[in-house]
Amino acid sequence: MGTLDRPTNGVRLSRAEIESLLNQLDTSDTECDKDRSKRTSERHVFRHHQCKLGLVKDYQGVAQAKVFYVTFRNLSEGGICCLYNGFIHESARCFVELPKVSGGQVRVNGTVRRCQYVADGMHEVGIQFDEPIVIDEYIRLMQKLLILVVDDDKDARRLAKHYLSGINATIHEAEQGKQAVQYAESLPFNLVLMDLDMPEMNGADAIQHMRNAGFDGTVAAVTAVMKPAEHEHCLLAGADTIIQKPYLKKNIDALLTALNAPPVTSEFIADQALHERIRAFIGRIPRVIRHLQESFITDTSHAGKFAKLVKALQTDAATNGYSQLSETAGQLYTALSFNLEKKALTEGLKDTLNACLFVWMSGRKIALLPEELSTVSSN
Repeated sequence: MGTLDRPTNGVRLSRAEIESLLNQLDTSDTECDKDRSKRTSERHVFRHHQCKLGLVKDYQGVAQAKVFYVTFRNLSEGGICCLYNGFIHESARCFVELPKVSGGQVRVNGTVRRCQYVADGMHEVGIQFDEPIVIDEYIRLMQKLLILVVDDDKDARRLAKHYLSGINATIHEAEQGKQAVQYAESLPFNLVLMDLDMPEMNGADAIQHMRNAGFDGTVAAVTAVMKPAEHEHCLLAGADTIIQKPYLKKNIDALLTALNAPPVTSEFIADQALHERIRAFIGRIPRVIRHLQESFITDTSHAGKFAKLVKALQTDAATNGYSQLSETAGQLYTALSFNLEKKALTEGLKDTLNACLFVWMSGRKIALLPEELSTVSSN
């Protein structure tokens, strides 16, 4: 293939807006009947942002590609759906770069078979692969999950189980932190939803006891009171991420997507001399999240301390090899420069905090353990 253009953004909505649109599509299923009738392999939820789609054209006998960042939606052995801010003709040749569970990207060639307008200028593009892929190289959730829901509120546990009911999982419940610690010692849970506000042993203490006992599954701290200092405390206690109560389907879906995604690793991970620096950067993430949240509340103009923190994060992420986090922080800084409305800034902050949590989820163990850093692994 000839030269490739530098990738440009093919999705002109915020991360939160894209997630909302994906939830709507999952509910309404906009795929046409003729497409479903032709389907020969099962489709799986495959939500990944900032992924590459290349549209290939022949120019004077040389194949060249224009590359866009898009959002993947669904994946099967034979094809993929993505969201793209434009129309692509059927039969157009293309390729996508698929993130593997084990890390890295694989380029897969294919042909556009469908391009359908959905909303907000976005189209859903259906692509058929030239050759089938091995699906479990890209979907971690093919295996049955073991999930623990910890909450002293019976209704909250019921709601969480309701939103988890559509996946291949066995779900256990615990009413107290001590009970959760005991369960985690006997069963290899893939995911624990841990309420922070519980009697006897609160969620942060329970998480710390579980980690001290060697539990290595993903832990999501769940709280109705979103205090920045509590965020930092429970992350340092061993939580991988934080979600807000009451449970919402979009938050559960986003958590499962993160669980299924490849680990977010530094682009400089192969350089042994930078390992300690990368570890230190990951270790600062909880404090960065707290400072961003606190300054967003107190700096009413958003032109002082908050803007400086966002710019510092953009630079720090880039110099430590986390380009996607740097780009997300850069978009928020640009929004601040244009003095956009608070709603837009709030969405930009949410995207930036989520990007921080993706980095933390992949590197938490390495940031906090004393042994030498050899690779960034997912928890």
